[in-house]
Amino acid sequence: DWVAPDADDVAISETVGPVFLVKAPDTERELRKIAKLIKHHVLVEGVSADSIAVVVREKSSYAAEIRRIFGEEGIAFSLDERMPISDIPAVRAVRK
Repeated sequence: DWVAPDADDVAISETVGPVFLVKAPDTERELRKIAKLIKHHVLVEGVSADSIAVVVREKSSYAAEIRRIFGEEGIAFSLDERMPISDIPAVRAVRK
């Protein structure tokens, strides 16, 4: 069952166990809602961040937005991909 969309027009469905489906009119709102859910579960409910996974249909269409939005929200993530060390924000900060 889907919960009525919120002010951002994002709907959430809790399916079997602690699995949530999120649908939104666009990727930005979808990922912002997911970021809020992650923060709530980690900070309020005490869920270990290591036990949380975000699954998308096509990683290539979400990767840039996940990097940007989760980065802005301070959520650690891994897309299981390689990138040049110079592209890692922490490395760039140390090199300054």
